[in-house]
Amino acid sequence: MKKIVILTMVAFMFASFGLKAQKQDTIKLKVANMKILIVEDGENSIVTVDTDSVMTDDTVDVVYSKDIDIDIDDDVDEQEFEGHWSGFEFGFNGLVNENNEFPANDNWMSVNQARSWTFGLNMFQKDIPLIKENFGLVSGLGMKWVNYHFNNNINLEKDEGHVFGVPEEVREYTKDRLQGTYLTGVLAFELQFPVGSGDNELFIMAGGYGGYRMGSNYMQKWVENDNKEKNKTKDDYYLTDLEYGLTARIGVSDINLFANYSLTPLFKSNRAEAYNPVTVGIMLVGF
Repeated sequence: MKKIVILTMVAFMFASFGLKAQKQDTIKLKVANMKILIVEDGENSIVTVDTDSVMTDDTVDVVYSKDIDIDIDDDVDEQEFEGHWSGFEFGFNGLVNENNEFPANDNWMSVNQARSWTFGLNMFQKDIPLIKENFGLVSGLGMKWVNYHFNNNINLEKDEGHVFGVPEEVREYTKDRLQGTYLTGVLAFELQFPVGSGDNELFIMAGGYGGYRMGSNYMQKWVENDNKEKNKTKDDYYLTDLEYGLTARIGVSDINLFANYSLTPLFKSNRAEAYNPVTVGIMLVGF
């Protein structure tokens, strides 16, 4: 009778924890001299108990052989660490020098921050849990499109290894912007805290990001004799090819605010004044 009680407890343990035969078709167990066979059969697991070989006076006095159907719950809610990076994001760009100061208003590198935007598409994300489901490492790859609208109605030019802005005296530009396309990557730590009831959680992320410039162009638009005119030039304009910097994010559930601070200047070293890009924004759609 003790053996049958033990078998019942074993069967209950497998049903309670929703074991799926540990990704095998068959599991063989042995309790004392008794053989237990667990076989996956579609959505059910068949537990077969064989006691034919244990007919002794001090164990059992009957032969017991029975198939037990155990339903495996595939809907068991297993919590896993999930970071908050993948999705579509939008931000505003600015430029700061080593003292974290914006360019002066009369500096050709002064940009209109309200019209200088970043669009990011963070497509691939890999999460590595470090402490249960609350702390882990987040990595990912994506794309971003960055543009800077200049304030001072300039013509961007290159000469003798330098890039600079020359004031335009005749045309009044309605658009005067430099745009770059980058392949991006991130590697950051994320800490999560439950908030209230349900699945809401506060998260804080901090780490580093990198970007490789894949292309760039300079566009100007103006009106001349009541006609809309446009000029677009594809050129690198000595933009930094490989950028890297610091990133931070904070949010609750699907609300995700971010800030990026580049440790590399917008233009290559000694090609123009050293101003580093900064971006603040929000994740619009999370994946």
